[in-house]
Amino acid sequence: QATDRAYRIGQTNPVFVYKLIMANSIEQKVFQMQQDKQALVDALFTEKSMSFTQFDEQQMLSLIKS
Repeated sequence: QATDRAYRIGQTNPVFVYKLIMANSIEQKVFQMQQDKQALVDALFTEKSMSFTQFDEQQMLSLIKS
């Protein structure tokens, strides 16, 4: 939500977002989960589509459960 606020309608200057995440924290686990889900979405909706076989069963279950 805070990132979205940084991007204003008509914004012409680049926006840089820095996420400060403590190691071995819940934030880090949530961030990793977000990255994993984004990788799956990117794989499904790009021309360079990634094969599902590159995700092991545990990764797929983790994405579905969360």
